[in-house]
Amino acid sequence: MTNAALHVCLLHETRQNHLCNASEIVARSKTCWSIVEESLHNLEEAGAVTLAGEEIHVTPGQRLQIAQLAITKGADPERVARELRWQEFESLTSQILSREGYATANHFVFKHSGHKYEIDVLGAKEPIVLCVDCKHWHHGWAPSKIAAAVRNQLLRAQSLSEVFELYERKHHIVGWQSVQLLPIVLTLADLSSKLIDGVPVVSAFRLRDFLCQVSPWIERLRFIDVPSCSQALLLS
Repeated sequence: MTNAALHVCLLHETRQNHLCNASEIVARSKTCWSIVEESLHNLEEAGAVTLAGEEIHVTPGQRLQIAQLAITKGADPERVARELRWQEFESLTSQILSREGYATANHFVFKHSGHKYEIDVLGAKEPIVLCVDCKHWHHGWAPSKIAAAVRNQLLRAQSLSEVFELYERKHHIVGWQSVQLLPIVLTLADLSSKLIDGVPVVSAFRLRDFLCQVSPWIERLRFIDVPSCSQALLLS
């Protein structure tokens, strides 16, 4: 069994309580002890697990690191996705945004024209507010499915722009010169980043690289101006 497969096996065994035993990995993977032991020590050196004898402890952040390593080593991204809970995916997104200086909020709910909308993760860093849709798909990455996700997220961002000022007080407003919303569809598949109607479709594991290139002056991206807004959202 490859290291990638062992990583996926580890994700499976630690999904419920973030703890398992090395012998469980050996039995489930049908791999000899020496190979499992070597893989675990490599993960420990990378800071992705904590070993205590045969016990394997992982934190939520370490599970995300193991997932990234598995995909890097060739594991099927959809197989990896099946071992991550949607909360972990959103947590990964928030962690990456926070490390890049964005203030974040999860599950932002708002109303527009009698309809209720929810954005998985918002990230604010003047003058940009990222509106991220975390797609935890398990069954294929059909172009039609991705295109539909882009349309829906674009609608959410456009709707938010029209009622943005109604939610200013709720989210601790500070003065910005301008505010530009950017809808993003984020996937767990290690796909090459692409643009659909100006909306970026980005792999979670490529998000940091993408953020380094984001600018409100990049013409190809679908930035949405907030009308008559002299202040912006600062998320706590």
